[in-house]
Amino acid sequence: MKVEVGEKAHDLQLMDFHGDAVQLSSLWANTPVMLFFHRHLGSIFAKQAFKRLDCSVGQLETHGVRLVSIVPASAADACAYCTEGDFWHTCLADAKLNCYRAYGVGNASLLQMIGPQTLRSYKEAVTRGYRQSMRPIGHAFVMPAVVVVDTDGVITAIRYSKHAGDIPSVSELLQMVSGISQSPSS
Repeated sequence: MKVEVGEKAHDLQLMDFHGDAVQLSSLWANTPVMLFFHRHLGSIFAKQAFKRLDCSVGQLETHGVRLVSIVPASAADACAYCTEGDFWHTCLADAKLNCYRAYGVGNASLLQMIGPQTLRSYKEAVTRGYRQSMRPIGHAFVMPAVVVVDTDGVITAIRYSKHAGDIPSVSELLQMVSGISQSPSS
């Protein structure tokens, strides 16, 4: 079931690059967090999303928000992918999709995977120089989503993608974080 703005965020434990456990609440304890749920690693859209996110990290930090990518892969695969792609924002592994399920991030329908909007996004990504990896890592059918959590652990914004290539622009990401609480309430 999808989550809604105003709900308490789910506090799960995920793995970082080194295989160490990270409690989500530790990330939003002092700084609002943008959780970006990715599709499988290696897809043309995953590469495009990671590059867009790396380009927006500084702007998000200026707004007082920490970016955290959540990937449907093992910690080792996430580390290899992000290191190879030179992606350096925080990335957590969720190979069992527990966090995806908790936040209502579901699988794509056939139309969301290969429909006209997805094909149009694919063509645009190829035109910009993105290429598909030989071997996708993770879960190919999971959809992208973005959830913003304030320092009180409350969801302040949500964006569930409409199709596999529906990646929010930097301006959309910045709009999602405008006006969120940046300090814990007493």
